[in-house]
Amino acid sequence: MAAYLMADFDIVATLLSLLGTIWLVLKVAAGIGFVIFVHELGHFGVARMCGVKCEKFLVGFDVPIGIGRFQLPRTLWKRQWGETEYAIGIIPFGGYVKMLGQDDNPANAEAEAERTRIRKDDADGQQVDGQQVDGQVDGQVADEADFELDPRSYTAKSVPQRMAIISAGVTMNVIFAVVFATIAYYFGVNYTPTLVGGVSAGSPAWVGSSDWPIEHLQAGDQILYVGEEKGEPDQQLRFGKDLVEQVFMAGVDSKVQLLVKRGDAKPVWISVQPSEKFTPIPTIGVSPPLLPVLADRENPVLPGTGAAAASPPFKGGDQIVAIDGKPIQDYVAMKALLTQKMGQELTFTVKRTTKDDVSTKAGVSTKVDIKVGATPLRGVGLIMKLGPVSAVQVGSPAAQAGVKAGDLLVSLAGQPIGDAFSLPQRLLPQVGKKVELIVLREGREQTLSIEVRAPRSYDSGYGPASPIGIDALGLAVNMTSEVAAVAKGSPAEKAGFLPADVLTEASFVAVNDAERAKKAKFYSTAVPFDGKKGSWPKVHETLQLLPTGTKLSVSFSRSGAIPKTKVLEVVASKQWSIPQRGLSITQLKEVHTADSFSEAVSLGFRETREQLTQVATVLKKLLTGKVAATNLAGPVSIAYVAGAEANQGFPRLLIFLTFMSCNLAIVNFLPIPVLDGGHMVFLIYEGIRGKPVDERVAVGLTLSGLFFVLCLMIFVFGLDFYRFAPWLSS
Repeated sequence: MAAYLMADFDIVATLLSLLGTIWLVLKVAAGIGFVIFVHELGHFGVARMCGVKCEKFLVGFDVPIGIGRFQLPRTLWKRQWGETEYAIGIIPFGGYVKMLGQDDNPANAEAEAERTRIRKDDADGQQVDGQQVDGQVDGQVADEADFELDPRSYTAKSVPQRMAIISAGVTMNVIFAVVFATIAYYFGVNYTPTLVGGVSAGSPAWVGSSDWPIEHLQAGDQILYVGEEKGEPDQQLRFGKDLVEQVFMAGVDSKVQLLVKRGDAKPVWISVQPSEKFTPIPTIGVSPPLLPVLADRENPVLPGTGAAAASPPFKGGDQIVAIDGKPIQDYVAMKALLTQKMGQELTFTVKRTTKDDVSTKAGVSTKVDIKVGATPLRGVGLIMKLGPVSAVQVGSPAAQAGVKAGDLLVSLAGQPIGDAFSLPQRLLPQVGKKVELIVLREGREQTLSIEVRAPRSYDSGYGPASPIGIDALGLAVNMTSEVAAVAKGSPAEKAGFLPADVLTEASFVAVNDAERAKKAKFYSTAVPFDGKKGSWPKVHETLQLLPTGTKLSVSFSRSGAIPKTKVLEVVASKQWSIPQRGLSITQLKEVHTADSFSEAVSLGFRETREQLTQVATVLKKLLTGKVAATNLAGPVSIAYVAGAEANQGFPRLLIFLTFMSCNLAIVNFLPIPVLDGGHMVFLIYEGIRGKPVDERVAVGLTLSGLFFVLCLMIFVFGLDFYRFAPWLSS
């Protein structure tokens, strides 16, 4: 009986999940469709006000699609009201309003021009007998002077009227962008505040500056303003919108001014130079804040970690309130404690809320103590050669000891540096002590005295080729792709690896077919060790997160010979650990709700202005080559992001629609023939010269614009296919 009940429960859960997905898709489709509808409504409304006959109003495109004799319907829905046909096209990307005398297809230009010619003596504005054949009307040869443009055609309207019609779509998108954002802020938009959750080793924020009052940024710092120093603090600054986007728009050629508050101290201004040394876009190297709360899902821990073997087990939504009896106020304190006790068994005290299904809907909170062992460091036995010091943190023990960028680490506390991944744990017994550090500088060894501080975090690099951080010393060190040593008895030794072998690329081998199918692209994509797209530290870091049993395929070259490939077992160290215990932690979120409708409107205007500026800046960077075209998104990517935003609530979906409206407004007004901006350029020319653009020139430019738009569509579809089609590389 229990088995049947469980089966029924699984079916119901599956159906509910499916219904939830369908509802999400419908919300996204309705939202994006409404943005397109609003754009076309602008054209339609102004055209009707100017007396233009609108023959079709479509959301989507009604192009014929057929496979052999099988033909798909051109529309999903259509209805004739008056003289206009309203429809939803079979292709759901874009839309159009078909006006008499206007057709974007150059092949139809001549036929469309003929449709707009009527006899001057035709009082109804229609062609005599509804026909015109070879210049003859009613059997009489017609003189060109006997004809005029249909007054209800688009081409018969004045230049200012046609400009109003063309620009109306963009105008409506901007208006509704404000409307979307206003409604969103009226109900409350969740956002991530600009608290620093972590700082990546070697990044501009991590390195800092001697000119800064606080030397460098660290976890727990709050950024109150981004921009000029005269700006006022903003307690509701957004991590993504106000920080990440401002840094991106500043680029690497200019500094970003930040107003930073640390603890109870007075806020101070710092000036940070963004970098894209290790990332495809400019960044300062800070990560968003987290909460000591487990993700609210069925299994909030990673397999093969200390948390996975915890007793009793963790549950989704658990709030960590203490570790070994020490109260945990925030994730920053939790991370520091885990870093300093990475090899020890710890007792996590969690606050767990369970629902009381019997009496009330309110939850019942209890505290549960959970024993959590260490998470072993996993690897294949390859010890890689360290490169030079990449960066020295201002004010750190390394800076005080005189370590410089470019130094090569030789030994520490009388021992060779060895495996850099175990170094953080090996330094823990030395905390608070001064030890001897030998570095190689300009070909000569130098001995320095350095104090080991208590490490505060385990933040990894901020890019695919980032250096590794040694927080206890305040160093960021590059790691080469050359093997320095091979651990005895390790999978690498058994596979025949030798010192001086040079790794060329690596890929991950799934533990089973189900795992491979779930992440086909990930498991079939090799990571190149080219110093840009990948590095050994990133591969090693990823190994710590993958399911137990995953293998590593490594290609290497020996003495310049053709590279060979070996598949290695990944084993857990019996001696060394990593700070992470395998807990899936939630990101800190707050809600910004306007205090009044007028404030909501003000925030709506602010959001729209920022979104317009962002889109324009990205386009400028694309044209100047500062942003790669591979960052563009196609329809599938847009739908994916829209779905992710919709999952965070209706207000977040509205904010995304604000962005989509601004994006559609600016992109549509680019001076490209076929787009609204191209039509506006033709109209400006006509207004200045007093006559339309030469027909042959207009047709040629329109065909060029159409070709460009089609190529762009194929390109972004290809990007989407690469991002989302798992079978591409399976």
